[in-house]
Amino acid sequence: INTRVNQVSTFTKPSRFSEDGVGYKIRLRNPNEVPTEEQQEIINSMELFLENCGFNNDNNRDDFDTFIRKIVRDSLTYDQTCFEIIPDRKGKPAQFVAVDASTIRAASEEFDNTLLTGRNPKSNEEVKWVQIINGTIVAWFTANEMAFGVRNPRTNLDLQPYGYSELEQL
Repeated sequence: INTRVNQVSTFTKPSRFSEDGVGYKIRLRNPNEVPTEEQQEIINSMELFLENCGFNNDNNRDDFDTFIRKIVRDSLTYDQTCFEIIPDRKGKPAQFVAVDASTIRAASEEFDNTLLTGRNPKSNEEVKWVQIINGTIVAWFTANEMAFGVRNPRTNLDLQPYGYSELEQL
């Protein structure tokens, strides 16, 4: 797992900053087009957004390398990647934060909103995911607030929507 985490983390910086060209690159859809000055500014702001896991530089928040290391480890251990998408005042994604995948569960269709503490869902919101710590629901998320991904999906109805991790396969 550590080997794979380290391998993936080599791609957490823009390739233009590495001597060997390893990393990611944000480019136009058409690779033959050269970005305009305005498009290049957007590309640079997108790189900063990724680097800071949000629009502003917050030393209390993970950088992109740390974020990727966390979600890759969770993905390889649980075949589950979870991160919270935190919106700005206009509802647009402003930052993203890795969440311990072992604590996130799908909310059942019969989910009882009275079990929730803190904020309550609006009438048009559906609770899609809950965070459970020590047997208690401590947070809930809509589909727009929590990214939930698996790499090895299963058809088993008792195990939906959870994946089949490499550790389980071993």
